[in-house]
Amino acid sequence: MRCVAALPRRSGNERGSVTSVYRRSVLIFGIVAIALGFALLVRTAYAGGGTVGYAIGALFVALGAARLYILKKTT
Repeated sequence: MRCVAALPRRSGNERGSVTSVYRRSVLIFGIVAIALGFALLVRTAYAGGGTVGYAIGALFVALGAARLYILKKTT
């Protein structure tokens, strides 16, 4: 015989609040990634350049932009 504990059911409001917290955290993550990418690009340019620095900075900007784009498309 198997005993399974029932999980409490969540109301619609609780699910909505979890979703809004998740969406807000994705928004903040995207903005921070873009800011870090631009900071890397500026710091790389200030230090005299370097392919790796430019590539990583551009990838961070692209990562943040992609997160914001996906967030916008899923609304």
